[in-house]
Amino acid sequence: MVMAENKHFVYIIRPARGVAFLEQATPDEEQAMSAHFAYLKAATEAGTVLMAGPCIAGADTFGIVVLRLESEAAAKSFMDNDPSVQAGVQNATLYPFHLALWANH
Repeated sequence: MVMAENKHFVYIIRPARGVAFLEQATPDEEQAMSAHFAYLKAATEAGTVLMAGPCIAGADTFGIVVLRLESEAAAKSFMDNDPSVQAGVQNATLYPFHLALWANH
């Protein structure tokens, strides 16, 4: 059996409420973000998420999640199942990504 080669994708997430989310998250938003972190942490341990984190820049704040999966459909499914996306706390956009350089840790 031949395994499909994994591909890389990145999704960008932005707070749905913009800067208001950064200044005063509701309890529901805090819960969604805790579940978001746990979701990404588990996927990082499984090797699906290569890196993830926020770029804190006031109204321009966004997060980046770099994925290694077999298809764009799998990457979209992963992104759509992110608890913060499902809860409407963050809006997400998926892009194909060409991983050209990676530090060896």
